[in-house]
Amino acid sequence: MEELRAAEHERVGAAGPVDPERGEDLGVLVEGEEDERAEPHQERAPEPARVLERGQVPGGLARGHRREAAPASREEGRPQLDQPEAERQAEAEWPGQVREEALDVAQHVVVDRLVEAVAARPDGGDHRAQDARLWEHPGGTLGKAAAACNLRARLPRRTRADYKVRVRSPGEHLVALVRADPPDRAAIAAFLDGLPHGERVAAITALSGPRLQARLYAATAGAPPVTLADFVPPDAPPLREVVFHGKNSLPAFTLFQKRFCRAPRGSDELWGYNHQALAWLTGPGYFVVHEERARGAAIDYREVPSERPPDWPEVKRNDRGFSRFVYRDMVDYMRRVSRDVLIGSAHRGGKETGNYFVLCRDQR
Repeated sequence: MEELRAAEHERVGAAGPVDPERGEDLGVLVEGEEDERAEPHQERAPEPARVLERGQVPGGLARGHRREAAPASREEGRPQLDQPEAERQAEAEWPGQVREEALDVAQHVVVDRLVEAVAARPDGGDHRAQDARLWEHPGGTLGKAAAACNLRARLPRRTRADYKVRVRSPGEHLVALVRADPPDRAAIAAFLDGLPHGERVAAITALSGPRLQARLYAATAGAPPVTLADFVPPDAPPLREVVFHGKNSLPAFTLFQKRFCRAPRGSDELWGYNHQALAWLTGPGYFVVHEERARGAAIDYREVPSERPPDWPEVKRNDRGFSRFVYRDMVDYMRRVSRDVLIGSAHRGGKETGNYFVLCRDQR
């Protein structure tokens, strides 16, 4: 019995099963091939099935076929999904995107730009031409250089504070106003009036030399005349000191002070002297201030006060000693520059000497 079963098994494995009713061989389908026989519901011409005839497949091949399955023949053309890791690293980090690294030379930064990749066309055709348009420059240039250029054009420029820009000092600003052609007297007055006291004093000390001060003196020719009240307030007590900081046009020893006070007897004049480093040589330079109808207030060194405040130096005449070389027969005619700034021109014997000085009222 066992021998009959083995023979039957060998016959079936070699030739395939037999239809017991018809006595026909059912045939064996080799794995990897399809049975292309028409289904009942398909309306097409009948095609013969690829059936191996009896005895065509050896038994050993069938047994080996059952033990190891081969890949289907119709899937040999499909791409393999399991690619090596080294090959997958070359792909974009995100699906549908291509990564570009562009260097912005103007801003000194590296910008990572993600460029959307062009999707495949519905027909599955090559989309390289569409990818090429991603890098297309308006001028027709292709490549990363053009794309980086376009990226730099769209990046906002970073605003940087320019710490190398030098801001002009009040003195430099005043000098620029005086050097303007022609100088604007109203602009000069507005600028000086708008400065704090310390900056106003610093501004007038920048007016060095006779040429610059002569331009300022000429620019103020149309200003209202200077009065005694511009030096000392009318309600100031007699012999109360009022200080003006000065800058003259001489080559050396240009900084000084003129100090004023009201006369004790209520006269229409002021008294004053020059407070300076060379007073030990030139003398105190006492003067009397009075008003002239045509020129306004004038500082007259031809006269000296009969009295003085207690802390002022001793009164001396200007026609004696070394003082005669500086103050003898001299009169300074004043003009208004701004509310607290005046300018004077020195005259000797009725003629201009070409020397000027600027005064600024002290606010202490």
